[in-house]
Amino acid sequence: WKIGKSYSDFKEQIESRGFKRVGSSETTDEAYDGILAYNTYFISDDALTLLSIEFTLPESTDEITTHLISMAKFGGDNVEIFLTRNANRPIGLFAPQEYSYLNLPMQHDTFKLLDIHKARIKEAAGKLIAIDSDALEFVRKMENDWQNANIEYGILNNKRDVDELGILTSEGKYRLWIESLLLTYFGYAPKC
Repeated sequence: WKIGKSYSDFKEQIESRGFKRVGSSETTDEAYDGILAYNTYFISDDALTLLSIEFTLPESTDEITTHLISMAKFGGDNVEIFLTRNANRPIGLFAPQEYSYLNLPMQHDTFKLLDIHKARIKEAAGKLIAIDSDALEFVRKMENDWQNANIEYGILNNKRDVDELGILTSEGKYRLWIESLLLTYFGYAPKC
């Protein structure tokens, strides 16, 4: 967690809304030239929403990205994972079929984003499911889901081809380029 009064106040606001800190991680993202990010994870008291706050380095930027994750069940075993975030850097990937993904890069207020996330779930009218696994384990599973789906969709290269061809296929590079242009000049990203 970053040091400073405003960050400390922000953390207290999160906790006052019924979230508790459950872990943190450090990420190197090779697809974006090794940008390093620190993630802190919070889970709601009812374990229905996982909140990830990401601080992107270098330290000179005050960029905070918020990821909100919830799971809902729709009849039988059909589970959908809702992911709402406000990242203003491109992702360049397709969301796996069981994910409902929404990126709002112009929404910088974490708590308004939380309200939007809750409204999306309410509108879908599914029965929310508690996130019963460890937060870091759950996030790693999500990352694997996205990686496997995008290998299947032809956006990412297979692990065995990464050394020779790089992480992204030519289609993946094109998607990343288009998304970068849209985010930079128009402030929105295409739907995954």
